[in-house]
Amino acid sequence: MADTEAKVVQYRVMLSKLDSMLRDDELNRLKSFCKDFIRARDRDQISQCVDLFEALEERNKLSPDNLEFLKMALSSSCGGRSDVLDHLQKFEDKYRTCGDRNTQEEDFSDVFDFLENGLDGKYKSFLRRIGIKDAQLDQLHEDHPRNIKEVIHRSLVAWKKDSAEASIGTLVKALRDVKRNDLANKLADGNFQYL
Repeated sequence: MADTEAKVVQYRVMLSKLDSMLRDDELNRLKSFCKDFIRARDRDQISQCVDLFEALEERNKLSPDNLEFLKMALSSSCGGRSDVLDHLQKFEDKYRTCGDRNTQEEDFSDVFDFLENGLDGKYKSFLRRIGIKDAQLDQLHEDHPRNIKEVIHRSLVAWKKDSAEASIGTLVKALRDVKRNDLANKLADGNFQYL
């Protein structure tokens, strides 16, 4: 119980620090990013980041154990400021438990299936964005000719295993970078069913 309380306290400290780090223009971009979840009238009432964070908590988009939406929003709204994302990542790294890692492993299998079925001709660009090298891709194509799904799957498994930054947020950002916002939005919302 003490660990949980400490985590919640540090979560609040982390959000407070983010509030002090972010500029007004970044807050406005964050509010705009959240327009699908927070009505315009409610967004207009928000004058500080902590108020926005509270609104996201009320809508189950943010909690000490659920930072993916916040990571995606900050990535999109803060012009690539690594200090902001690093601050969030430090909290997440400190409080990730073994149980969380096992859950993440299970969640990634659904994510991988979703991406294998959803990616099309832009899959190589996407895989490069997450750090897969051309030599790896070439080898996978040799090993699995005419089986793009298997190439994607094995690339994602290698990325998850080798990358210290393996997260849903990283995948969402890479999808946005290759203009696959349709997949990025579904992934960010936890909607892994590809139509």
